Amino acid sequence: IYYGNESAGSISFVVNRVAGSSGTITVQYATTNGTALDGTDFIGATNTLQWNSGDSSPRTVAIQLRNTGTVAANKSFNVLLSNPILNNVSTPGLFYVGTAPTNSITNAVLTIVNDNSYGQVQFSAPSYIVSENGGYATITVVRTGGAAAPASVNFHTSDGANTSSNVNYGATSGTLTFVTNQTAASFTVSITNDLVPDPASFFFNVTLSNPTNTVLGSPTNAVVNILDATTHSGQIAGSPDGSFTAAMNGDVLALALQTNGQILAGGNFSYVNGTPDNGIARLNANGSLDIAGFLNNGLYSGANGAVQAIVCQTDGRVVIGGSFNNVDGITRNNIARLMTDGSLDTSFNPGSGADGPVYAIAETFVNGVRLLYVGGSFNNISGGSSPNFARLTGQTVGGVNSGVLDASFATGSGPNAAVFALAAYPTNSPFSGRVLIGGAFTNVNNFTLNHIARLNGDGSVDTNFDLNLGANDTVRAIAIQTDGGILIGGDFTSVNGTSLNHIARLNTDGTLDTNFVANVGAAVNNTVQAIAVQADNRIVLAGQFTSDSGVTRNRITRLLTNGVVDVAINFGDGANGTIDALVVQPADQLLVIGGAFTQYDDQPHAHIARIYGGSVTGSGVLQFTSAAYQVDETGGQALITVGRTGGTRGPNPDGTGNIMVYFSTTDGTAVAGTNYTGVTNVALSFPPGEVLQTAIVPVRDDGVV
Repeated sequence: IYYGNESAGSISFVVNRVAGSSGTITVQYATTNGTALDGTDFIGATNTLQWNSGDSSPRTVAIQLRNTGTVAANKSFNVLLSNPILNNVSTPGLFYVGTAPTNSITNAVLTIVNDNSYGQVQFSAPSYIVSENGGYATITVVRTGGAAAPASVNFHTSDGANTSSNVNYGATSGTLTFVTNQTAASFTVSITNDLVPDPASFFFNVTLSNPTNTVLGSPTNAVVNILDATTHSGQIAGSPDGSFTAAMNGDVLALALQTNGQILAGGNFSYVNGTPDNGIARLNANGSLDIAGFLNNGLYSGANGAVQAIVCQTDGRVVIGGSFNNVDGITRNNIARLMTDGSLDTSFNPGSGADGPVYAIAETFVNGVRLLYVGGSFNNISGGSSPNFARLTGQTVGGVNSGVLDASFATGSGPNAAVFALAAYPTNSPFSGRVLIGGAFTNVNNFTLNHIARLNGDGSVDTNFDLNLGANDTVRAIAIQTDGGILIGGDFTSVNGTSLNHIARLNTDGTLDTNFVANVGAAVNNTVQAIAVQADNRIVLAGQFTSDSGVTRNRITRLLTNGVVDVAINFGDGANGTIDALVVQPADQLLVIGGAFTQYDDQPHAHIARIYGGSVTGSGVLQFTSAAYQVDETGGQALITVGRTGGTRGPNPDGTGNIMVYFSTTDGTAVAGTNYTGVTNVALSFPPGEVLQTAIVPVRDDGVV
């Protein structure tokens, strides 16, 4: 009898060759229904096992399970051994030569343990942040430990420090409902700007009660901190943080946050703020270089090539991947781990490393043991074959250094092309132990999987994840939301046969979420390189695009939870080059971006910048983007840009409608009709979200020097 959890994705049985090993022998196995049914509870299999002469090692076979998502009794099915062949001679009915072993077993029962449960509900965080002029706060409730049936829980708000309902926030109460397998739900609370300075402690409370078909977890009480608009009046959502001083001389390709507020940056740079620093740097909260605390004033030399992936482990050590072959002068091919001071961690020894670039790394835990997923464009890593994707040990066990291939994770032939993105499910997820991968591949271990796949904890393909079509081009970014929804971004223009542009949201089973507006709307017009999800579940995208749903969004945009472009943030002229990396600071929701750009919103920001998050209301202010413009006399036309600062909503109460401004010319030393063609009352229209419009003035060459 063998046992396996329904949520594990597979159950394995072992076939032993006993009482001798002489001769080549084969035997067939086949599964049959019991109380568990083929196609409903498991995926039936029939195959042949072989032992060469002298080989008596066991054979392990994994049978894929299907999770029904319901709480029920355990079920079982059977596996039968048949048709033994010894030295190419069939021996019907015999599983031995000579005297039969007394323990010979040719039939086995495989029991599927139903580990589904109704779970518990709790707030996604003990506290939330909302801007006073942000319009509303989004509060998320998560369901952990199971989601096997519909459930519900009541919520309500109450006054906190220096707040009054219907003065600072709208009193709110109601019931959140969860359908089967839904792991998160949200409610909103309206926020009112009282237009006066407020105390530093300024929050209201939210509480959960009366669960149905579930139980309360922790926390069931949370505070919603309101960021006073008067105090932070200069911090317009989407504008750059002028106090952040970091600058690099090369592209920033990866970012990670430490719990103390410091920022890790990786890329192909060799200087940070004018100081030599190769490929990996740690910045203080204000953007200054942590010279003494990391890389020890240059004593440690960093990486000799581009760092393209960074993970800050829970113990503070830093794993880096990229296109380098030594760190601190010691051979480390494309993957290494650093101590908290930036020195090389020699206890992490991946041997010969990876024989190609590493593009993505993620930390995970299995039974409390740290492991590291690694994706890239390699065939071998840590001395073993694991094409383009692998799992390495992340901690020293039994005196053996970490960084070696995890023998319990086998991907077979693996992805057939590069893996650029990966996301490990958190330990409180119903899919804990599994991992999502995205990239240029079209096949994973002989399964046709176009650019997106989910693997089980043993490395096998999760066949419960929709295998239909996938994306039509490379997936470069993946993010898992608190409700289990999967956000993917990249080069693609269709997913599962539906036309869309570079961003999609998938349901937990891999099917396309048709309620996500960006899946059916215009979305962004070019590649998405990075995705981050804020604490309020708004979605930030970065990449190579210049517009989102028809409005100007140069390389960065934000979506509401339903995929609609968020007009409560104003990124201005955005970045003047690709944004490759993006993180959200949890304490203040500021956005840190890195990439190939040298300007953000027309201000100098060399490859890295920090941007105010939060929200801003109103329709904003229209003005020229410059006090003076210049055009060549023979240029044919002058382009005059009008920008919108502040809010980007429409004039109607619900935020819809366009705002207008009229553009006219008057003579200076240049004369209309001779030097240019005058224009009068040209209407420039700004729909919700639009921040830039351009007026065209024809220019004439008068032929006079």
